[in-house]
Amino acid sequence: MPTTLSGLLVLTVFPILCVAAGIGDFLTMRIPNWLNGALIVAFVVMVFVAGMPFDVLKWHLAAGGLLLVAGITLFFAIQFGGGDAKMLAACSLWIGWSALVPFLIYTALAGGALALIAILWRRIGHEHDMRGGVWLRGLFNKEVKIPYGVAIAIGGILSFSETWWIKSMI
Repeated sequence: MPTTLSGLLVLTVFPILCVAAGIGDFLTMRIPNWLNGALIVAFVVMVFVAGMPFDVLKWHLAAGGLLLVAGITLFFAIQFGGGDAKMLAACSLWIGWSALVPFLIYTALAGGALALIAILWRRIGHEHDMRGGVWLRGLFNKEVKIPYGVAIAIGGILSFSETWWIKSMI
């Protein structure tokens, strides 16, 4: 892969979109479809820009398909939001099969940390300090919801260095 403008795009587009989705989910508890769509469209464009070989592309598509099924399953089990399921699949397209396990581990650890923070925040009882997003105000409801898009974004960014995109530039 060239290390010029196309290389810079490959290195920045995915992390920027992940950060945007994570911040949006934190503030609103929603990941808009256009943002998940942007992750997918950007992936397709970058496949051509970077010249990803078909034998690599098929494993990225397999990772995306597998995590789409997993995300939909979690959605129907009422463990995950619809935007989270779509973001998980869209990010896994970028991550690919070779870095899928680190992606899932980082995402799970970040999700666990978010859950722990939510539980501690709720126990401390800072309801009067709630000037933040919907998620912060929602911590004092009976049902604690976690903005899992934040965890997916963290998992994606942390595992991105182990993907074909980065390895092909070295």
